[in-house]
Amino acid sequence: MIYLNCRKIEEEIKMKSNKGFTLIELLAVIVILAIIALIATPTILGVIETARKGSAESSALGYIDAVEKQIAIDMLEQEAAGKVLAKTSGSLTVGTDDKKLTVKGTKPTSGTVTVDENKGTITGANLVINLSGKNYCVTYNGTKATAVVMSGDDTCPKA
Repeated sequence: MIYLNCRKIEEEIKMKSNKGFTLIELLAVIVILAIIALIATPTILGVIETARKGSAESSALGYIDAVEKQIAIDMLEQEAAGKVLAKTSGSLTVGTDDKKLTVKGTKPTSGTVTVDENKGTITGANLVINLSGKNYCVTYNGTKATAVVMSGDDTCPKA
């Protein structure tokens, strides 16, 4: 009887010690998780960059909208747009000619906006917008804004 109890206790100890994972099983799980992370990371980074470009485009459109509204206000008040927004042969320079503008989104750090002086509409723009430490050159052709990441010494071409 004592012998059976000892044997039973030994079996219970062996059963308890066999529960758990081996080192090989743990390493296999870690390798699988690392592979999944390597596959997912570029996709996630691409989504983030696409969102930043969209944000830069949206900010540029907000700025362009603010310029058009200010020009419309000036025209309604029968004032020359040059008194509020100093025009240089149909273009506005960001930072010097836009003191009265209230902008939705991030205000451009530099660039130009081309204005049709007869209609008071924006015909084109090239704006530099800084988001999260990166500069984006946003080009507007009168209907659509397109953002491109600027690197190093790149300059945003004139509108």
